[in-house]
Amino acid sequence: MIKRLLWFYSLLAVGCSAQPKTVHIVDFENVCNYPVEISVREYSNGKGPFAPGQSLAAGESVEVLSYISFSERLEESIPDAYRLDIEAQGKSVVLDKESFLAQLTRSSVERKGHTPVIWKIRDTTLCP
Repeated sequence: MIKRLLWFYSLLAVGCSAQPKTVHIVDFENVCNYPVEISVREYSNGKGPFAPGQSLAAGESVEVLSYISFSERLEESIPDAYRLDIEAQGKSVVLDKESFLAQLTRSSVERKGHTPVIWKIRDTTLCP
């Protein structure tokens, strides 16, 4: 009897404390006609660090953001220090948190229920 009560209370405690989470994912596709090098600061709060200097051939893509959050609003979920660096042919494009969020407003987004939310950046203006 005591085991059943403990089991019931543990289910009740878990059910009451569970909060909905959203997974924010952003994929960057290289739409330039040449390879680019990608580096990301503050890439994820649930995965290992982003390996700096990843080279992407034309048409290849890589995940540049992966955050688990209790908020559906991405701007509340990623840190202020987030930064995406794109380099090629001796030039570079740097997106800090503000410019990255602005870029996402022009990018396609796919929602799968409450989680995950996946953006796809495909923009030739980001070709250095």
